[in-house]
Amino acid sequence: MQPVLSSHPFVKLVLHPSQLDLLASAGAQALEIVAAMPHFDYTSRPAVRELASYFAGSQASFHSVHAPMYRNESSTTNRERNNVVHRDRAERIAAMDDIKRAIEIAEHAPFKFLVLHLDEFNAPWSDEILDLATTAVEHLRAFARPLGVTLAIENLWNDVTQPQYLVHLLDTGHFEDVGLTFDAGHMNLVAHQRAKAKSTDHAEDGSVVATREAVLAEYMAMLHTMAPRIVTTHLHDNDGTRDAHLYPCDEAAAGAGVDWEQVMPVLRAAPHPLACNLELSSAYGDDPQLAARSRAAFEKLASV
Repeated sequence: MQPVLSSHPFVKLVLHPSQLDLLASAGAQALEIVAAMPHFDYTSRPAVRELASYFAGSQASFHSVHAPMYRNESSTTNRERNNVVHRDRAERIAAMDDIKRAIEIAEHAPFKFLVLHLDEFNAPWSDEILDLATTAVEHLRAFARPLGVTLAIENLWNDVTQPQYLVHLLDTGHFEDVGLTFDAGHMNLVAHQRAKAKSTDHAEDGSVVATREAVLAEYMAMLHTMAPRIVTTHLHDNDGTRDAHLYPCDEAAAGAGVDWEQVMPVLRAAPHPLACNLELSSAYGDDPQLAARSRAAFEKLASV
């Protein structure tokens, strides 16, 4: 699996070539750029051209762009979530228009995948959501295809992006050229939630607990559902309580984190050649050991 690093550790900073050089020095053969302002202004032609110039002279290739999650993200008081399945038509159109600006990066700096969120956090899956998601994916797919970009919808912790619904969306829409982004950390959160929902065991404080075996069973069932349609990844870890974006195999997740020995063979056997794409926390942006720890994470994942 090709080692890839996301620019996510620097998402709170303005992107600079030196940061990309640092990621490449960690052993990454390709990079993912997070389209988020002020980190990277995907609407700025000079910024896009600078990025294109960087990749033209770098040994690292341009793997993917994470679609912008917010509009007006440079503002602390007026952030609007890009929700392509919003029930308000104007909101859906605004979200898709903003995401298309990120896809247009490929006109100057070609990349393979656009990682897409379906951000309806409060609504359960429904036929209405399926219709809205089908329309949004069809629209963005038609825009991305001529630029050589493949949409890759990411599993989150919300109901709408559970693996069974994502696969159903792709099958219903006959989206053979649209794939999925497997997010290892998000799936760990959902596996813990699902296992606890089925458990009758309680801790001393009265909270519901689940066995490691139950969590793993939920995790692997979801992974196998997604596996045939996965085209790229976001690999990171957590302890099942919050989306911490830890290094894979991090000690802070020990006992409750992703079971990489079970996960990695499934990813290697997936029908599409997959990247080993680390999406690490912004808390690591000023970590002087970022490159060394990332390289060690790549080595650990390659060995399991």
